[in-house]
Amino acid sequence: MIKSHNPIIAVETVEEARLDQILHEIAWEANLPYFVWDCNQGLQRTPGSGAVYKTADPKAAMDAVAEIESGVFLFRDLEDFLQDHTVERKLRDLVKEFGPQKTVVFVARDGEAHQDIRELLVYYPLPLPSTSELREMLDSFIASIKGKARIELDEADTARILDNLRGLTTFEAQRALSQAVVADNAFDEEDVRLLANIKKRFIEKDNLVEYISPEDNFTVVGGLDNLKQWIAKRKVAFAENEFDLPAPKGVLMIGVPGCGKTLCARAIANELRVGLIKLDPGRLYNKYIGESEANLRKVLKMAESLAPVVLLVDEIEKVMPSGEQSASDAGLGARIFGTFLSWLQDKDEPVFVVATSNNIRALPPELTRKGRFDEIFFVDLPDERVRSIIFDIHLKRRKVDPGAVNVVELVALTEGFSGAEIEELILSALYSVAGGAGPLTTELLKEELKTSIPLSHRDAERVAELRAWARANTIPA
Repeated sequence: MIKSHNPIIAVETVEEARLDQILHEIAWEANLPYFVWDCNQGLQRTPGSGAVYKTADPKAAMDAVAEIESGVFLFRDLEDFLQDHTVERKLRDLVKEFGPQKTVVFVARDGEAHQDIRELLVYYPLPLPSTSELREMLDSFIASIKGKARIELDEADTARILDNLRGLTTFEAQRALSQAVVADNAFDEEDVRLLANIKKRFIEKDNLVEYISPEDNFTVVGGLDNLKQWIAKRKVAFAENEFDLPAPKGVLMIGVPGCGKTLCARAIANELRVGLIKLDPGRLYNKYIGESEANLRKVLKMAESLAPVVLLVDEIEKVMPSGEQSASDAGLGARIFGTFLSWLQDKDEPVFVVATSNNIRALPPELTRKGRFDEIFFVDLPDERVRSIIFDIHLKRRKVDPGAVNVVELVALTEGFSGAEIEELILSALYSVAGGAGPLTTELLKEELKTSIPLSHRDAERVAELRAWARANTIPA
């Protein structure tokens, strides 16, 4: 961008030090002097010379820049002063006189800000460190601790460490590596797991998403054969392949509550061998103007930086603007929904979106039309075969031999139960066992059944409507 002779570049980043280093290298390669300004030190050439006298004020610094024949000028704190129209005017007048050898770069916190000078700017969102940059950082870190800490890593460990660092800023990655070694004065396989936990804390620090280690696989998901086959066919696109197949966009999963849609997302991430971040749309909304939209952009940018990754949007209808909401929120819900749809349509990074919904009435046609998602699956109530598998999975998970109970009889008695309701039935019976009711038996489970009323019975009309709509509009999972 600097070589293209753009007079002002707004770089959206939180990595000020990394931007400084990148600009210094660009200026050196272009044989241009490099200057840095902030509101404490004023304008100074780097490396070496002291600050230009009395340039802590941004307008004074711009006067000094006007007198300099060429250079790259990083204004670290300029964004904070642009609300002052005299500073804005000074900036406009300054760049009018710029030749091809002068560029002002300033740090931007929000790509949607600075509307008043938007026509002057080129925006550049600085991407997080690439895998090659992280590898260089890791090699440098390992070299720095040799002789000071025990190092036992093979290539597989190194690959997993790089995967755990992906999506972090340079500062966060360096801090994570230091924390891992300080814990036991060693850098080994144990630190791979520790780094995963440190990464989780960094990603979740803004309380917008949840980072989930996708340990569940499809063996713990009963049924859903069509979905499993669909994923198995397309996972090749998440690695280099002979046909250059693009990674799929994602799937919309509609179904009865408790039928395993969220569990499926974890299993999909495991099958694709990628991470999983979960977005609860309710966390996006903020009382301050513009913050809700900024939160969504932050989440989408984070997902892209972590790619390849699965992004689970649980109960996506919460992103949608309802009629009452649109009237009360000045169109905020519509703007957030529009931003999400545009990103879903245009994204290039391999972010596989798994969106779930229990409420078809809240889904607008523009979300369910072809092209938004690769496929729309319906997760129905489990049939007899699948209920048998679900009983087997949950009994074994609780260290109970399925042969200890009459699964065939229990399957017949749980018609209309979801997977979650069958799990809750087993847990309830096991609580009774733990309380001294004796071993787990078919009779004990049947006793618990007397007080278990499934959602398909309690809300039969809504479930019937959902299933009827799905037959015409979706593929059975």
